[in-house]
Amino acid sequence: MRLTLTGIGPAEGFPAKVCACAACSRARRAGEIREPARLESSDGWAIGVDGAISGNASGGGTSSRNLSDGAGFAGVDFAEVGAGVVVVQTPVMGTVVWAPQVGEPDDVVVEALNRQLGGQAPRAIYLGPVPNAAADDGEMPSVGCARTLARLRAAGVIGPGTRCVLLGFGHRETHPARLAACLPVWGAELGALGQTLDLESDGAAASSAAAVARVGATAGRVLVLGGSGSGKSAFAEQMLSAAPEVVYLATGPKPTAAEDVSSLPGPDDEQSPTEHPEDDEWNARVRKHQDRRPAWWSTLETIDVVQPLAEDGRAILLDSVGTWLSGVLDRCGAWDDRPGWREQLDADVEELLQAWTGRSAPLVAVSDEVGWSIVPATESGRLFRDQLGRLNAKLADASEDVFVVVAGRLLRTDP
Repeated sequence: MRLTLTGIGPAEGFPAKVCACAACSRARRAGEIREPARLESSDGWAIGVDGAISGNASGGGTSSRNLSDGAGFAGVDFAEVGAGVVVVQTPVMGTVVWAPQVGEPDDVVVEALNRQLGGQAPRAIYLGPVPNAAADDGEMPSVGCARTLARLRAAGVIGPGTRCVLLGFGHRETHPARLAACLPVWGAELGALGQTLDLESDGAAASSAAAVARVGATAGRVLVLGGSGSGKSAFAEQMLSAAPEVVYLATGPKPTAAEDVSSLPGPDDEQSPTEHPEDDEWNARVRKHQDRRPAWWSTLETIDVVQPLAEDGRAILLDSVGTWLSGVLDRCGAWDDRPGWREQLDADVEELLQAWTGRSAPLVAVSDEVGWSIVPATESGRLFRDQLGRLNAKLADASEDVFVVVAGRLLRTDP
């Protein structure tokens, strides 16, 4: 049995009719047309974007129906386990999950899906966003799909041999370059018109899915650069959205509520160089990042990043290298030109590089690109700019991929 994608777009198709947005305009200019998502079988049945089944029924003749009774076609059983989630079970060749408009299902649907699969990972899952999905902060619909992949992996629904295919994106998926960069890290692929899944070829399908999964498991080290407000942190978070376990390694000042007096340092307490609880604007920045991250991520706030980079096998998002360097310069006494600060800084940087180059688990790090503006007026500003520029260059040399985010747009640098 061979399954073929004969449509990969959202229910309304793409480009959207009578829409003048940039994404639709680019698609029209390129002659790109995506019909609503549809999966057709070589056995004569097909399933549409809305879950409707059509084809040759097992008793003969052509018919179509919605999944209200779980009835099958040609020996194939279809079960709807939640709104927009259909499990297609073949007698011998394996199981496929069809969810082109589910987005981020609730826990009830995930549990029902797990029960329907009976502990057996599907051969493939076709996943897409809810119709007209768009977050208030401009987050692309694909990020919600990535979070669903993470939850399904954590729940044991997706196995190492499951082929994860994303589809159903329309004009709200505004940055295709970002999506293309994230797919290998997500262990997923973008659905393409005519793309096939051969359920009778166990070896080929399993090896293809395993290859995609291995890319996600060994994504290596990624450095994301950008200016203030460029969207670099959002992109870095997007890259790891499909990982079931992520440590957010925060090196910046810790947020502290103004009314939480008990947490403020007393006169005899030693305050960390990254703690500035009186800065309400910084606290708001940090909390915005916290609210954007998935609830299952762990957070570690420290400038002592070497140990987690060297020893923690979970995916790590380090944000940011610039605030790490600022804290280290503070600790070394660079601002006061304390004797020996350069030697101490070199030692700390070398330790960071060793942990960085020795790491095998996924690592995505964010750093500021501060060298494109005017020369800072202060000596400390020039010191920080120069040291961060040198550190970025060293980390880039030790990274498999380096991306630059400019005004929300992504540039991939050559090695």
